[in-house]
Amino acid sequence: LLAAAASGLPGVATAATPGVAVGWAFDGTEGVHAVRWAPDGSVTALPWAGSSSSASVISRTGVIAGSGVTPQGTGVSLRWAADGSVTELAALPGGGQTHVTGITADGSLISGEASDAAGNQHAVRWTATGAITDLSPGNQGNPGATAAAINDFGVIAGTVTEAGWPAPVAWKRDGGRVRLDWPASPASATPRAINRAGVVVGSGYVDFAENRAVRWSAGGVTVLEPARRSEAVA
Repeated sequence: LLAAAASGLPGVATAATPGVAVGWAFDGTEGVHAVRWAPDGSVTALPWAGSSSSASVISRTGVIAGSGVTPQGTGVSLRWAADGSVTELAALPGGGQTHVTGITADGSLISGEASDAAGNQHAVRWTATGAITDLSPGNQGNPGATAAAINDFGVIAGTVTEAGWPAPVAWKRDGGRVRLDWPASPASATPRAINRAGVVVGSGYVDFAENRAVRWSAGGVTVLEPARRSEAVA
């Protein structure tokens, strides 16, 4: 499996641990598997009992998160500890699909999205045990809340739905939500990344004519140049 994976069609995702990359590889016979590449290029398949898996993020401590398909054919989100042991991340009660979007530097928290029983998308957070916290419960930002990214301190940047449009928000580590400023109404802006200082970047429509790159900081929101058709992603 490992030799075949190394010579297959790899998909590299994230390399937050120095010299280590994670992603997926097709082994030629059994399907797609989550893998980890060491600094010397050697590849290790990450354990999972289902039919397929893929790794998408890695912490500085070597904790990896991604997705997989169970033997029953259900899509799930997964967390691999530094020792390779795998934990299935919980779904919302009665819900279905989940999706990982980020991980803290120490690997203790994972950001993502999950659907509820009615198919509404919620912003969520998982702990190392796989336990899930709904950051947008009930009608607090659904049906289309997103958790785009998480920083090293567990602050998550994303969106909630307001009047049918995505409004930019940040969730603090305690779950409290902060609305990010936006000069237009209704809001239509989407965060993409957040750094250790809590600065958020993304894009949005100021006048509904052009998508503009923007940055949110303690000083407020700044629309970045060029003035037309731009997006900040990191």
